[in-house]
Amino acid sequence: MYYTYIVRCADHTLYTGWTTDLKRRLALHNSGRGAKYTRSRRPVTLVYAERCETKKAAMSREWHIKKMRLEQKQLLLQNEEKNLLSSRKGDDRMEYQKILREIAAAYTAILQDNLVGIYIHGSIAFGCFNWFKSDIDFLVVVQKEPDLAEKKALIQTLLQLEPVCPPKGFEMSVVLRHCCENFIYPTSYVLHYSNIYKKRCQTDLDAYCREMNGTDADLAAHFTVTRAVGITLCGEEIQNVFGPVPSRYYEESIYKDSQNAEEDILKNPVYTILNLCRVLAYQKETLILSKKSGGLWALRTIPSSFSALVGQALHCYESDAAFSFDPKEMARFAAYMLAQLKKPEGDFQ
Repeated sequence: MYYTYIVRCADHTLYTGWTTDLKRRLALHNSGRGAKYTRSRRPVTLVYAERCETKKAAMSREWHIKKMRLEQKQLLLQNEEKNLLSSRKGDDRMEYQKILREIAAAYTAILQDNLVGIYIHGSIAFGCFNWFKSDIDFLVVVQKEPDLAEKKALIQTLLQLEPVCPPKGFEMSVVLRHCCENFIYPTSYVLHYSNIYKKRCQTDLDAYCREMNGTDADLAAHFTVTRAVGITLCGEEIQNVFGPVPSRYYEESIYKDSQNAEEDILKNPVYTILNLCRVLAYQKETLILSKKSGGLWALRTIPSSFSALVGQALHCYESDAAFSFDPKEMARFAAYMLAQLKKPEGDFQ
């Protein structure tokens, strides 16, 4: 049997070839004996394989794939991932679009005229959502604070959807309209929910809804991303609801997650690596990027000695692959990136 295959290199480029033994061929690439192109771009990861009946058919398919534009190759890989996911047994996932439609319908019924709108930010808005690595991020804007019964109903809606939602679940904040129009840092919220609070909600939802309010510096980043790439799920348009966020507050909001990078990179490597990249991209070029786009920016910008590390983080972020890398190299990367970053000016929260 013959195979045409595609591997993703450490610098996030793609290489196409053919073989009779996928496992052996992948090992050759990663030992530096597979191809001249991949020798300096290790490690490589198999992302696509197509079975062919003859050597001629495999070589022909290789030629056609190599002639494809990058966008066509990416579509081929996306279709392969969809086929893989749909073939898994016991898959009770619901498409995130349908989940969001159910949330919009339920929240509209709960809040009625008090609802200004629901706005999607995060990986869905950036176009890089990964079912296994991303959560569903959204903001709920209201005219006045919901009462206790309404707050409970909002949370119960999310709890009921948990069995069919992504593993990381939801991140939802309810904020007042005047806090969106006239930005104050850190920003007030009247209700918040994410997966880490699920047990508290299941144990004593009354107490949770009474206590879960305050201020959150992260809302500066959420508002900025919403203004830049956000999606209106329902309600008024974004430009009519969200006023400008001073750039220093957005910078502070994303910078604070990088302060303990030398420790965090060993506990949560993919997030830490890509977050450092997007923070540096903002400081260097004022780019508002997703973690994925931040990693791609870094591959073009930072020393090539870190390409393999960043490339693997990107691959793991886009798939369900596990991250594995030399801890010393991870520490070296964190130290380098922290040395490049500047602490935001002013009273840092």
